[in-house]
Amino acid sequence: AKKSTYMGFEKWWLPPAPEVKKPRSLYNAASLAYLGDCIYELYARRHFFFPPLSINEYNKRVMDVVKCESQDLLLNKLLGEDFLTEEER
Repeated sequence: AKKSTYMGFEKWWLPPAPEVKKPRSLYNAASLAYLGDCIYELYARRHFFFPPLSINEYNKRVMDVVKCESQDLLLNKLLGEDFLTEEER
C-alpha cells in the first residue's frame, strides 16, 4: 500500500487540523495572513534546503522569497498572465 505523504514526509506525524465552521468569526484577516505567511515560508525553506548552505545564505534566500515585496510581484504576475480563474481572483 502506498503511504500518504505531505511535502515528502509521512503524514503520521502531522496533528489533525482543527475543524473551524466559521473562520471569519474566529480570526481576523491579519491573523489569517500571518498563518498563510508561515505556511508559505515553510514551503520556501523546504525548497532551499538542498544543497546545504550556510545558515546566513539559507535565511537570505528564504527571506528574499517570502518578503511582502516578492509576494506582491508574484501575485501581480499571476494576475497579469490570466493564470488564475475568475473564481480564484
